[in-house]
Amino acid sequence: MKDEEKTICPICDTIIDEKATSCHRCGAVFAENEYVCGNCSTPLRVGEKVCRKCGMDFGVKEYACPLCGAPVSADAIVCQKCGAEFSENIYRCSFCGEKIRRDTNICPSCDATLVEGVKIEEKVEEAGEEEEKKPGVMGKLRTRRVLFPFAAIIGQDMMKRAELLNAINPDIGGVLLRGHRGTAKSVSVRGLAEILPSIEAVSGCRFSCNPRDNKALCWECRERLKKEGVLPTEIRPIRIVDLPLNATEDRVVGSIDVDKILAEGLKAFEPGILADANRGILYIDEINLLDDFLVDVLLDAAAMGVVTVERESVSVTYPANFIIVGSMNPEEGGLRPQLLDRIALVVEVTGINDIDVRKKIVSMRDEATKDLISFRKKYAPHTKRLKTRIIRAQEILPRVRMPEEFIDAIGRTSVEFQLDGHRPDIMMERTARTNAAFEGRTVVTFEDLVVAGEMVIPHRMKKGVFETEEFSRERLEAVFRAALGGET
Repeated sequence: MKDEEKTICPICDTIIDEKATSCHRCGAVFAENEYVCGNCSTPLRVGEKVCRKCGMDFGVKEYACPLCGAPVSADAIVCQKCGAEFSENIYRCSFCGEKIRRDTNICPSCDATLVEGVKIEEKVEEAGEEEEKKPGVMGKLRTRRVLFPFAAIIGQDMMKRAELLNAINPDIGGVLLRGHRGTAKSVSVRGLAEILPSIEAVSGCRFSCNPRDNKALCWECRERLKKEGVLPTEIRPIRIVDLPLNATEDRVVGSIDVDKILAEGLKAFEPGILADANRGILYIDEINLLDDFLVDVLLDAAAMGVVTVERESVSVTYPANFIIVGSMNPEEGGLRPQLLDRIALVVEVTGINDIDVRKKIVSMRDEATKDLISFRKKYAPHTKRLKTRIIRAQEILPRVRMPEEFIDAIGRTSVEFQLDGHRPDIMMERTARTNAAFEGRTVVTFEDLVVAGEMVIPHRMKKGVFETEEFSRERLEAVFRAALGGET
């Protein structure tokens, strides 16, 4: 069905044929050729008060959408043309949560774009009923972000593998993409949003609590469970939340108005970015430029799995289990050792030297720029297969077994490379098992060990002043073979 032949039922928002005289879902009846809408010239029936095409309500005072200028009714909370949701003339980007101007089309924090004049034939997750606008409550702008498909990224196999392994097993502990500009680091992270499996969360919970884990519930969900005996649930996509470099502490952890808290209770607490990222991915571009105080906040949250906000005599604690995905250009400075150690995997991302591959990248980028919607449809089957593979790997993971001699080899390899602490051993074991699950195996192989070691070891090696030996895959394989007694 062509775009120009589609419209939306003004009663239930179902997509219907433009020539339809009734809605197949809610039964609403539309006009014959007697009158036309003054906004879009659609024929209307005598006495009809709502235009079946543009949603213009002739029974109330007319208003205009502050984003695209389309007419809307006085009590509308959604623009029928551009999908903007509004209330009290205050807006938030639904991708990163930052406040934005009412007339902006691109979020200055995360570059989310509101597509106007293009009907995207894909499902867009609707905001829950709990988020509907109320007087005095900050509204939000629902953006329809059109992403470059993850499956269409050429090359950078290790970068994509590291991201996929974290998507399969969040317990691995995050990934840092370290490399030069223009190597698809940010594109790949944002593309993850479409291939990550959905999660089950408590309906209306501001912290996306897991209804099957009572110990990790926020205080609101605990009260609901105690009062109602059961928590309502919903299935929703995993969030990828951006952490702006200039974010304030209150924006990151949440803000407390002490007087309002004392008067209204903890519901007056305004959650921050870490609350949005709970059970999701926290993406930090240029992570090496992050302020020290934000690094300290992230270290505490990553270590404890919870965030505690204290102001005067009021203390608020909420769950914050998230995967850190960072990207950086090493030419702009290094990363604090404490944070670098917390991130499980590090991948060095470099440009591709193969001329044919570079030509293909330019050609694909040009194709996507001209018609991104058609380009995405072209790679939709690849995206679907990748998502299915992730789900299958998650099902296999609990059954993956690592031979005892491999665990011994991991310990010997860590000692050989002079790695501090026991975190590298744990991360290598988890990464190797997850890689085996991604490949459809239930027993870890030598190749799985090497893949894990390449991502866990290099950034943890001690760099002495007179040290000339560099990390290499050949040396890693030799050390593993020696640890296994020459067997692979």
